[in-house]
Amino acid sequence: MAVAGLIFLIPFYSLEISSGKFMTPNPATILSIGYVGIFASVVAFSMWNSGLRQVGAHLGGQFVHLMPAFSTILAVIFLGERLHPFHVGGIALIFVGILCATLEKKKPLAAA
Repeated sequence: MAVAGLIFLIPFYSLEISSGKFMTPNPATILSIGYVGIFASVVAFSMWNSGLRQVGAHLGGQFVHLMPAFSTILAVIFLGERLHPFHVGGIALIFVGILCATLEKKKPLAAA
């Protein structure tokens, strides 16, 4: 996936360079690109796939819905965004939905 993304971005990067805009490589940009390229894509996807193999797609797939919840929480913490009641309600609904989807149903007792 990372290679496909790189292939599709090369023409746009070339167009940007030809228009005179160029990213100046410095330690901060190199570390940022390295982090996104290695940890946030390759390592994260490998860990996600490993987790899905262990718990199964039917259970693990439910947790993809936590991304907007954690994105909201991280935006409040690191970006100074304001937390509104609709954020709290949405996050609560996500957790309730995951709880409902992952709880095991009790089998009825067999009649004697």
